[in-house]
Amino acid sequence: MAISTPVYRLDQLQQGPISLDQTWAIWKNQYIEPAKAPLSVDQADAMQSGKLEWRYNLDDSSIRHASYYTRIEVEQIRDDYMIAMPTIYSAADVYLNGKLVYQQGQIAGKGHVEHPTREYGLIRLPSQKVSHLVIHNSSYSHRTGGLRSLPRIGLENILWKTEKRIVTVLSLMIGSTLLIGVFHLILFLYNPKEKINFWFGILCFFLALRSGSYGNPRIWFEMFGTIPFNLAFRLEYLATVLCVLCLSYYYHHIFPSLYHKRISNIASLILAPYLAMILFAPPALFTSYLFYFQQVALTLIATATVVLVRATLQGDRAAIPFSVSVMILLIGATVEIAFSMMGSVVSVSVYAIYLMVVAQAILLAYLNHRTLQDLRYYKEQTSQAYSEIQKMVFPHQLKLLQQGQKLETTMPTGKNRGIVICFDVILSSTLPEPVRKSLFEQVFTQCYELMQKAYEPENLIANGYRIKEVGDGFYCSIGFPFLPPSKLEPAHHSLHLAKQFMQIFDRVVRSMNVPNGCAIGIAEGNLEGFYPVSGILEYQLFGDGIVRANRFQEARRCLQLETGTHILILQESLQKALLNEDQGAFVAVDLDKGSYRIRDNAQENCFYYQTQSYGFTCELDKEADEQHSSQLPQSVGL
Repeated sequence: MAISTPVYRLDQLQQGPISLDQTWAIWKNQYIEPAKAPLSVDQADAMQSGKLEWRYNLDDSSIRHASYYTRIEVEQIRDDYMIAMPTIYSAADVYLNGKLVYQQGQIAGKGHVEHPTREYGLIRLPSQKVSHLVIHNSSYSHRTGGLRSLPRIGLENILWKTEKRIVTVLSLMIGSTLLIGVFHLILFLYNPKEKINFWFGILCFFLALRSGSYGNPRIWFEMFGTIPFNLAFRLEYLATVLCVLCLSYYYHHIFPSLYHKRISNIASLILAPYLAMILFAPPALFTSYLFYFQQVALTLIATATVVLVRATLQGDRAAIPFSVSVMILLIGATVEIAFSMMGSVVSVSVYAIYLMVVAQAILLAYLNHRTLQDLRYYKEQTSQAYSEIQKMVFPHQLKLLQQGQKLETTMPTGKNRGIVICFDVILSSTLPEPVRKSLFEQVFTQCYELMQKAYEPENLIANGYRIKEVGDGFYCSIGFPFLPPSKLEPAHHSLHLAKQFMQIFDRVVRSMNVPNGCAIGIAEGNLEGFYPVSGILEYQLFGDGIVRANRFQEARRCLQLETGTHILILQESLQKALLNEDQGAFVAVDLDKGSYRIRDNAQENCFYYQTQSYGFTCELDKEADEQHSSQLPQSVGL
């Protein structure tokens, strides 16, 4: 049996490297001595061209290793012809004219060459017309064996340029993939809530690991020649499985409402035994169960495809760019499989992976940009909304609402006892419209600031709580819903607060040269806080305390007051609760001796009042002033 030997012409080699894809003699399960190969061709088990590969099947399931032989003839002798050995998928020893010139991996049944040669396999062709090439190949306990990528012959300068260019380009792509992954992991550390950055960063890491441990050349062998062949082999399978799982979790965060996380969790549980096999089992075992992983991967791909179609139909802004990036990877994988079926090895999937990573990074940048735009718009809208809401609720309510509580739980509800101050401007209807409006705005604003001066949101403490404004007056409660800030008795605190209201009003009317007076009624009673059961939920207070304060304020009508006089009317029970020096400042009115009765308060037999004339000055007692010094506004000097 004679083999057909190709003749490589010089003009062909100048055009570029040529694959040694002509006829090879094959000896199954034996390492034929290199010197005997040219003489033993007739005893070869088979003749084969193209890929020199075997797989487990009924015919050759017993093959574990083989010897390959071919003869190289050149028409013109030169000293710059080189043979380029690929990064072989399984272990091999290469002999040229009987001399060992290249080793990779551990040959089964022979020595223990665990580490491949560091440099790329370029072998100088001897300056002779005929050369004999013998390759001892081992399946390395792999499910498949043989040479999937054939040696090539060419001119030295062309081969070096070609191979080094490939290594450089692949190294740059893998390095860029790692940098992209590191960048997104840093983004995740900066904002742990954005888990999409975490999964994309981890995905980039495993894609780089996969790209460097697969293909021709294998970059990890080129960069780190000391990597054990067994380790690199396991890394290839491990990285492949982890890439699929990370891509599944990443996919979930791209389309969280369509691709549920439990899909990825189930896939992880199913593939966990296979990952354990890759780490600890012999290669022959986990490679024979490769179909197990392939079925899970195909199921995930089918599910992801359905989700992608649904997302596109729903108008998801990430669907189309994601589809384009994934299509790049699918096209690359398809091209590689097609060439493989035709007997050639074209490692385009590495380039497709890199393009997909770049496309995904652009997609994430686009999504982050859109998210930042949405957040900026949302912030502007919510900032405006919050500024308006603050006019309706207290700061502690806004904080509780931001924490997820309902509005109805942010203020005390139910019944309680409290003191109510009713403030009214006397004869306000006689004032001109511009003057009246300006007077109300200045007085009510300063009085409200005084109520809030000692506001403590954590403990619900304040000088007072404005119940509501009613045209030319307002109501203020002490003790509920806000507790008074000082250690004074509530009655004493109410009196001082009312006097400060009076002082604020007097200062404003003097600045406007309007000699009007104000009337203040103070009474104690029941109060109840509630939210309406329908419509706008606005916190409200009601109770007899509010009614009584208004009735006492109206009691000024039974007194003859001069224009510009300010009057403060106090309920009898509150007057009795004051300090002695404050009690003496009030005048008692015995209702039993007169014709005036406080409406709806028949049990009230008297009330106490105190008047101040227009432009008055007063000095609070020193003890109360010391206790209130931290609460009083600077604009009020008493």
